[in-house]
Amino acid sequence: MGEVAAAYAAGVYSLEDALMVSFHRASLQARLAGRGAMAAVALPVGEVEPHLVEGATVAAINSTYATTITGDHLAVAATSAALTAAGASVKELSVEVAYHSPQMDEIREPLLQALAEIDPRSAEIPLFSTVLGDQVEGTVLDAGYWWRNVRWPVRFGDAFRNVLTRGIGAVLGVGPHPVLASAIDEALPDRSDAAIRFASLRRNRPQREQLLETLGGLYEAGADPDWRRVHPGP
Repeated sequence: MGEVAAAYAAGVYSLEDALMVSFHRASLQARLAGRGAMAAVALPVGEVEPHLVEGATVAAINSTYATTITGDHLAVAATSAALTAAGASVKELSVEVAYHSPQMDEIREPLLQALAEIDPRSAEIPLFSTVLGDQVEGTVLDAGYWWRNVRWPVRFGDAFRNVLTRGIGAVLGVGPHPVLASAIDEALPDRSDAAIRFASLRRNRPQREQLLETLGGLYEAGADPDWRRVHPGP
């Protein structure tokens, strides 16, 4: 879902269109709750795929050694058991929907219809797609794009490695907890110059304390915050 916020921040959508995408994407997928499961596997995708049983598929490739599987309960359980027996670390995720699986096909037409009127514009800030794994023009983020976002595997690892080729000095993960921190850290050593990683929020940490500490770290790393937004007035 961060990709919707990124598209809005990059100037691709009006706030109304961004909310339209978020609302319909989430509400339609919620119809499928209770029918699926997901698990995170600490193996390259090429080593996970041979263990997939019918009804399970790859949902996300977050890094070279972080793959997420998805599907119906029995298929994910069987695949997880096979992977565990092969020595892999497997962690069940706390979700009830088989995101990025064939189960999503049921909501294809309703989603395309609900988002038919969104009006994507050219990105004002470089925007990278976790659907395609590389930089994209904002105008491609139409209803069909969001269907692919729902159905295709997430290619976070490819997208992030391509971001790093643009001379990024600091990385800020925006969300309630830095769940992709290990995937980000895995990609950072590939660069000759180190980028610093920050998190906007962390669970079990006071929000304002975390936000201000992160802002200070970004300032040290060379960012130029709008201090009037942080502390208005004299």
